[in-house]
Amino acid sequence: MFKEELPDALTVEVLRPLRLPLQAMLRDLRSTLVREACKVLETLATMGAAGILRLVRELMETLVEQIANGNKVIKGYVDECIVVLIDHLKFRSEISMICNVAMTHKSKEGRDGCARYIFQIIRVWSSPYIDSEADTLQKMISKCLEDSSAESRETTRESFAEFVKLFPDRRAAVLQHVGHRTKKLLGGDDVPSSPLAATTTAVPRRVFTGRKASARQRSLSAKPPARNNGGDRRESRDAESLEGLSTSATMDESKRLMKQLAA
Repeated sequence: MFKEELPDALTVEVLRPLRLPLQAMLRDLRSTLVREACKVLETLATMGAAGILRLVRELMETLVEQIANGNKVIKGYVDECIVVLIDHLKFRSEISMICNVAMTHKSKEGRDGCARYIFQIIRVWSSPYIDSEADTLQKMISKCLEDSSAESRETTRESFAEFVKLFPDRRAAVLQHVGHRTKKLLGGDDVPSSPLAATTTAVPRRVFTGRKASARQRSLSAKPPARNNGGDRRESRDAESLEGLSTSATMDESKRLMKQLAA
């Protein structure tokens, strides 16, 4: 339908009525409607419609929201659409929003997707178009280099390589705010760390101390045994020490300690 129209004729005024219907289709739970909405945007972008840039700016946040969609089919359509839009259009005003999602979204899929889009933006749009957003990109790269998602970290390392090609004077500023391990991966051992460098941004590892404690062991470590009426302060201190028993202690060890206390 759109291919029969001249791109110059598809102005902002002509495309404005499409905004709300396309937005509703992108948020629909039916993948067929999402697919058709994405096709419309991709076609308008590839043919160079005069008013497509304004339409994309108004719909980009809705598109990014769908990256974290639990439906993998919908996510695939939207992801492909965003990649096509970045390849054919430039919408600098949305860089900040994409960076913010990459840094703060609760969903791993949302952060991973936006990390990929930022890499594509840096590589395709390049300088001087993105110069005004260099501070935002620098902050996002520093943050996502320490993300809990391995995919996001790997993609951001690629973004870092492209970023320092465009802004070599910002290399040290990025490396100052990452941990030693990340700095070593990026070959930045020569850069001193900032006092505010992120050392705990990654999700802490769960420490496994041994086999799962039994219910009896947990009850022994949670409360001291009952004391005799004639108990003295020494028995009280010994009973309190049982509270510090590790959950990995065996039942035999617990019984042996109890016998020693009773002697």
